[in-house]
Amino acid sequence: MPESPDVPWARDDDPRGAPPKIPNAPEHAVSFERFLNQKDIKSGRLLILGHDHQSCASAVHFSQLGYETYLVGERSPAIDNLDLHGVRTFAQNLRDHLLFEDDFFDLALDLSGNNKNHQLARVLRTGAFISMNGKIEKK
Repeated sequence: MPESPDVPWARDDDPRGAPPKIPNAPEHAVSFERFLNQKDIKSGRLLILGHDHQSCASAVHFSQLGYETYLVGERSPAIDNLDLHGVRTFAQNLRDHLLFEDDFFDLALDLSGNNKNHQLARVLRTGAFISMNGKIEKK
């Protein structure tokens, strides 16, 4: 059985082949990246909520920048094979309990459009930044 593609040296030998081409990150992600650069935040655990192509492109974008990136969203073909880009994906209903420890994430980018995710506050550490609906807030 091949090793997990999360292991960098195993990605080259993955039977799925080369990672698929991902579109450019949307403006929400790019503006969040600019904000993080201004704050001199170059790494950390980043939670991205959403399951569409924009969410996937954002997750790959931040993963390539060196962030430990987690994408949580509904089951969708768009999130298949993102592990080849270093993104950890979790398929679940966004209204359900997020299966992460309290204070697990340093940053969050909510592209889900679900403004009532009370679990988000629980999994973000104090002082974490969240980008939602084009606004960036500090927890």
